[in-house]
Amino acid sequence: MSPKDPHPVTIEGNLVERNGPVDTASNLEHGMYLIGSDYVIVNNVIVGNAAYGITVAGNEYRPENYAGEEYAGAENWLIANNTIGSQVNRTGIVLWKSLTKNITIQNNLFFDNAGEEAIEFLNSGGGHIFRNNIYNEPDLTDGDGALYMDSGNIRAEPGAVDPAGGDFHLALDSVGIDAGVGVDEGAPDRDLERRARPLGNAVDVGAYESCPR
Repeated sequence: MSPKDPHPVTIEGNLVERNGPVDTASNLEHGMYLIGSDYVIVNNVIVGNAAYGITVAGNEYRPENYAGEEYAGAENWLIANNTIGSQVNRTGIVLWKSLTKNITIQNNLFFDNAGEEAIEFLNSGGGHIFRNNIYNEPDLTDGDGALYMDSGNIRAEPGAVDPAGGDFHLALDSVGIDAGVGVDEGAPDRDLERRARPLGNAVDVGAYESCPR
């Protein structure tokens, strides 16, 4: 396979919710199901979907299925400062297939997703970075030997104001305040409501930047 040309796509500032039936064990209706390289996924709220919140699918290139090689595989993504909660049958994010490589997942707020991990590594490739996220699901697993760097993550309740009522701003006592990596390390410089980051001492985790304590 020849080297891929960059194919950058930014997905920012969306509410993605309730795709698929909630009363069956569906594994087809994801919040996002994406293939290709150089995606930037930031400042989204992804809640209540039947299957995974985000599926990163490293599908092999087949000329009968894809317009070009850059549309296959899944490499060099940034998934940052999203709020990902309450997926019904699956967990928040899955990194799927061996051509899924070099995915950075940082500053995301995970809560109450189904599944056994905050992130599921399903026959994934390596080179992933998982840092400064908050999740109340069980700890990460290696998932078939996927390689990733894990740092700065906090396993705790998310501390959102009212998740059941749709208010995903961080409460003033949330562990997510000032817990993210900075704009110089890939955090978006504004939040979902276009407020500048950071407002406090450091960037907050999730899609919303809270007022300083």
